[in-house]
Amino acid sequence: MYGFNTAGAFVGALAGGFVLVPLLGLDGVVYAMGCVNLVAAAIFAQLDRHAGGIELDLTAPSTAEPVARFAAWASVSLLAGFAMMVLQTTFNRVGALAFGASQFTFASIVAVFVACIAVGSLAVSAIGNIPRSLVVGSQWLLVLLLFPLYLVMEDAGYWAHVIRALFYPIDQAFYAYHLVNFEAVFLVLFVPIGLSGALLPLLFHELRREVRELGAVAGRLYAWNTFGSLLGALFGRLLVALLARPSPRLSDRHGGTCGGRFDPDGPRAAANVAVCSSGHLDSHTRGDRASARVVWRKTFCGALPRSR
Repeated sequence: MYGFNTAGAFVGALAGGFVLVPLLGLDGVVYAMGCVNLVAAAIFAQLDRHAGGIELDLTAPSTAEPVARFAAWASVSLLAGFAMMVLQTTFNRVGALAFGASQFTFASIVAVFVACIAVGSLAVSAIGNIPRSLVVGSQWLLVLLLFPLYLVMEDAGYWAHVIRALFYPIDQAFYAYHLVNFEAVFLVLFVPIGLSGALLPLLFHELRREVRELGAVAGRLYAWNTFGSLLGALFGRLLVALLARPSPRLSDRHGGTCGGRFDPDGPRAAANVAVCSSGHLDSHTRGDRASARVVWRKTFCGALPRSR
């Protein structure tokens, strides 16, 4: 159920950025999603009516079953949510510098994270016999896979330029270009973020060994994970600003997160300078198709090398 819910969030992230906002505008999307929630509530009410006449005793007091070492479980869930939200904030920033700051880049990065989490959680449900060591082992593997990305992060602008150079700046190439961007980021983050998405289902599975009624305990654990995500969203940008390693090859024209000396004769200098010139685009577009085309052309005009 958690995996399918996350898969729906993935579809919503892409549809919101590429279809709904350009088609309906910001206020129209808010109204439309309110209607979607009402439809979901109506479907749930119909499920309750056709529940087969099961009688529930609602008079008995409902108390959550005590869990040994729940503070440790909650800490793991909170820290995992915090770490992944900080990572998403970081990759949103890197994506804006590399691909150009727009609603399309933001939607693509968010969709990649949500898709990887969905795949990871659904993969856990497909495993028959889950060993206890898989929880710890998956998180150590996540760290080992993320560490090499830190070493090559400053080259993101170069590889974004390589992708951009494959497409001609015409309206017909808009969706193909962003699809390739999405696929490239997805291939890079698929395994590590997928392991992060597998953590909560793995914790739920381990808790089944200790409690009979998993529902209340799983809800509390999910709440701590969401609280960690909230802290990551609030303080993630601050951590990026404080801890980011200065890089001469990944910065925007307004200072950005990077600085230092830059080698104008380096093999990737032209690509990175071109990407930096387009790293700060107008993100306050109206949300219609004309604005989407403006952002599309600005990205190319700022990123493709001009003939002398």
